[in-house]
Amino acid sequence: MYMHITNRKIFRALESGIKILAAIYRLYGDKLKFLRACDRYTLDLLVGNDRAREAIMGSRGVDDYLASIEQGIIDYGERIAEHKIYR
Repeated sequence: MYMHITNRKIFRALESGIKILAAIYRLYGDKLKFLRACDRYTLDLLVGNDRAREAIMGSRGVDDYLASIEQGIIDYGERIAEHKIYR
C-alpha cells in the first residue's frame, strides 16, 4: 500500500491508521496477530489504552471509537498550538 499525503493540515493520521488496521483486520483477522510487549499489546501502548484495538477487532465500532476521542484530539491540538515549530 502507498499513500501520498497532499495536505498535511487536513490529514488525520490517527484516524487513517485505525481505519486501515480495521480494514486489514476485516480481511485477514484470522491471520493477524497484535504484538505484545510484556503483558500489553503494543498498539495499546501506542494509543494509551485498549479501546482502539477493541474497536478494530469489532467489539466496538471504529467510527464510534474515533468519535469518542475527537474532543480530546481537538483539546490537545489547542494546548500544543503555541509550541509547534511548523504550522
